[in-house]
Amino acid sequence: MRLRSHTKKILETEYDQRKEQPSNAAYESDQQIYLEDQNLDTEDMDGGEHMDEDEHKDGDEHENGDLTKDEIVKPLTLQKLAEFEKEQNKTGLVYLSRIPPFMKPAKIKHLLSKFGEVGRIYLAPEDPKIKARRVKYKRNRKQNYTEGWVEFMDKKVAKNVAAALNAQPIGGNKRDVYHDDLWNIKYLPKFKWNNLTEQIVYENRERTHRLQAEISKSRREIKDYIKKVEKSKMIRNIEQKKAKRMVVENETLS
Repeated sequence: MRLRSHTKKILETEYDQRKEQPSNAAYESDQQIYLEDQNLDTEDMDGGEHMDEDEHKDGDEHENGDLTKDEIVKPLTLQKLAEFEKEQNKTGLVYLSRIPPFMKPAKIKHLLSKFGEVGRIYLAPEDPKIKARRVKYKRNRKQNYTEGWVEFMDKKVAKNVAAALNAQPIGGNKRDVYHDDLWNIKYLPKFKWNNLTEQIVYENRERTHRLQAEISKSRREIKDYIKKVEKSKMIRNIEQKKAKRMVVENETLS
């Protein structure tokens, strides 16, 4: 009896221990899951794209807008301004009253650069209406120019070029399209590039004012025409009503 009771106690203790083991395992698994969640939370707090300190410094430098030595714009001094004005006073402009058909600015610069250093070139394009007519009937879409201005870096060279080339053939290769065309060139004394830009701005402003005046004039004419048409309709309706009234009165009298 004593042996049976002893074995019974041993079996009960083993049974209790087996009961407690799953709960401990569950507790350990829960603890492991909790720790993993904590690690994930810490990783999420760091952010998906982590910026190193060096990258952060680079970003700060970019945001501050620090410029290199080459990018820093130095202020314009009186000495540099005087040098610039002196260089501009040395330049000279020539006027081309006629541009050979479809000759481009690069071609003119190539031809005139043989005689001296060429600066800026401006060629005035032809009237858009003329170009549209040419494209419509002749199927020629090339750009044509009517007149031009060429800047030489030395006004003496500009004066000599104008005197030597005016009314002379362009020359060059005999197979060139412009071989037999003549230069129509004139030197413009005391005329600089800034005067040309001012003149172009003034002409453009005058052209816009002229167009606006024409548009306003056409609008006034259209309004006057509409008023006259409406007035004529009103007079016609009045006359028709009078005629009908006269007919009705004559019928009643008869």
